[in-house]
Amino acid sequence: MINKYPLSPSMQRFVERCDSFFPDSVINQGIAAQRQAYNTMTASFAKEQATSLIISDQLLNGVNTRRYQPKGDVNTTVFYAHGGGWYLGSLNSHDSFCAAIAKHCQVCVISIDYRLSPEHPFPAGLNDCYAVYQALIQQGIRPLLLGDSAGANLMAALTLRARDNQLTCALAQILIYPALAPPLSLSSHQQFCDAPLLSAQSMAFCLQNYIPHCYQTSNNPAIFPLQATSLAALPQAVILAAQFDPLVDDARLYSQSLQEQGVSAQYIEIKGLVHGALHAIGSCDEANVLFAAICDQVQGFKEYSG
Repeated sequence: MINKYPLSPSMQRFVERCDSFFPDSVINQGIAAQRQAYNTMTASFAKEQATSLIISDQLLNGVNTRRYQPKGDVNTTVFYAHGGGWYLGSLNSHDSFCAAIAKHCQVCVISIDYRLSPEHPFPAGLNDCYAVYQALIQQGIRPLLLGDSAGANLMAALTLRARDNQLTCALAQILIYPALAPPLSLSSHQQFCDAPLLSAQSMAFCLQNYIPHCYQTSNNPAIFPLQATSLAALPQAVILAAQFDPLVDDARLYSQSLQEQGVSAQYIEIKGLVHGALHAIGSCDEANVLFAAICDQVQGFKEYSG
């Protein structure tokens, strides 16, 4: 493992810290115990809230969201969906990240509390994202889409649904280590099948919970956007990938496919990074590089929108 994944000392400490919240005893207890462990883990990484933000919870088209509003005028809204394998996470789990984006980039961030599987499998989470997107468009807001992991999957699928329903195109999409293709369908799924914090086995578990049986035998771009017949006319994109991640090919091939179909897309791979490293921001150089890259892109699109 050490030779295959030569992590920096700080990244190795992050991985070990995350793993410490998920011993076999927790895994074997099932989803409720895993959610509690995930909430405890993410809370342990949380940073102090920025006093320069106005933070409020609100319903948008019946969906719970949290708004991070810098004091003063802003002209860009980021619509964010959290990761967690479609079955973990909440408004609280990525609260610090959303606040940091709002503060550092001086943008309004709308974070969505989409319904989780297996209680609410596909397409519930996507429907929630679409409902919030509709609400923002109806308010005259053309958002910048941002998501990590499962949340990035939902945002990519959202762009397809919005296009097909002829809704206003998003300003752009920034996807952080997205899941976009069926399990074991790409070479990196197998090359990094035992990668830190996201193995092939854990990815299969996530998808088993997310995808109802009736969808498991057919192609569906709303589940796996790389299966889409066309990616034309989608928002311009920046796809950020972690080097040691089974999903690295998802990111690379999505960016490549967008470019081939006339959509401006940039692929950025962060060396030494592992999946889920948003929570390492502030404690690990590689995660800080990721955060800086995200902020650079948000700022770039913010300037473009102005």
